[in-house]
Amino acid sequence: MNQLPVDLLFEIVDYLNPKERQRFAETNLCHRYLFPLPLILKITSKSSGSALQERFFVSSRNDPQTMLLDHEELIFEQDYLFWAFDYERGNRVYLSRHGQKLLNTEYTQYMFTMGLRPKHPTQFVRIKGGEAGTKVGLEDSIGLDIGGTSNIKHTPDSKDRMYLSSQALTMGALWYAIQQKWGNYEKLQLYKCQNYHAQKHCTATTITNNHKHHQHHQHHGQPQDDRATPLIIHAIPDICDGLCSLYSPKSLKDGRAACELHHINIKFHFWVLGGLLCFKANMSSVPFAFGVPMLEEDKAGGIKDPTVDCLKVLLKKNSSRWWAVKHYMSVAASIQSGNVIKIEDFMRTVKDHEDHTIIRDDSKNLVYIQVQDAVVENGIADHPKNENEVWEFMFCGS
Repeated sequence: MNQLPVDLLFEIVDYLNPKERQRFAETNLCHRYLFPLPLILKITSKSSGSALQERFFVSSRNDPQTMLLDHEELIFEQDYLFWAFDYERGNRVYLSRHGQKLLNTEYTQYMFTMGLRPKHPTQFVRIKGGEAGTKVGLEDSIGLDIGGTSNIKHTPDSKDRMYLSSQALTMGALWYAIQQKWGNYEKLQLYKCQNYHAQKHCTATTITNNHKHHQHHQHHGQPQDDRATPLIIHAIPDICDGLCSLYSPKSLKDGRAACELHHINIKFHFWVLGGLLCFKANMSSVPFAFGVPMLEEDKAGGIKDPTVDCLKVLLKKNSSRWWAVKHYMSVAASIQSGNVIKIEDFMRTVKDHEDHTIIRDDSKNLVYIQVQDAVVENGIADHPKNENEVWEFMFCGS
């Protein structure tokens, strides 16, 4: 290995995860010199007596693939990515706003819970509390200001920037983003991890969705062990409509359909046949499937993905057919919670447009919408039903 050109060594290391990189660097003095320790941080809050359980690597927004090294300084008012590594799936996961809750205030205000989002960063962390361009003092009080690049307001990825806050609860603490001012709950501290094995400062952690028990060591005023808050690795929803999210099997490979707030998930099968989008909740207590047609007026002929892209068309049009899909999922959620709803009740309540006729086909256990004087779009490719493809629909509440 010592005979390999340095350029080749750097190419090899680029394919290694953080643990493998550290093991490689420790094989000899030359490698230790070429691949020094990265900067690894813990985010803590003295006001709540809590810390986020994860250890975070840091990259500059302008160079997202490169980890900052242990000897490098953080700078006030610069944008960074705070990320951990999901060893279960083999990719980076980024500290981000995720769960959304509309608060009952005099004006529209949303609170976002925090989570880890996979692969592609859509939000950035800006360090506040000091003069722009000056070095950040670790373990001093700072603010972490988080925002994205989307122009769509009141969404996790919106440009509206908010401080990361931490508030003590009876059990543990809540980490969230809502404030645009730096108050007591927003005063945080960053602690440097000395090495990957966390002998002094940090948790030796492997990030999984189950967040098994990790052992902490209190040091220099760090929070109590039992107040460390784990973050969920979230799948990115294919469709997000307020407090409703839809996840394809592909998106669920990268994380969980979950929310830190109260929520309910409906697993279902989804297929497309002859221009009809069909949904079947994956539970025996909902014995019927539901279908909505794509119409020529939707201009969806030749669409690449006959599943997600068709639903995006209906959402963008604010179509009553999309509302009907959400209604079917809400009925399934109600049944899943123990309520009894007959198919006749569903047929009566799902009609939300005077041009809609609700058809029941007992031979297929199917209820579907027929739109008066409309032509079904036949240019959409079929997507056969696959029992191994499980989708999820999530309602996230308080």
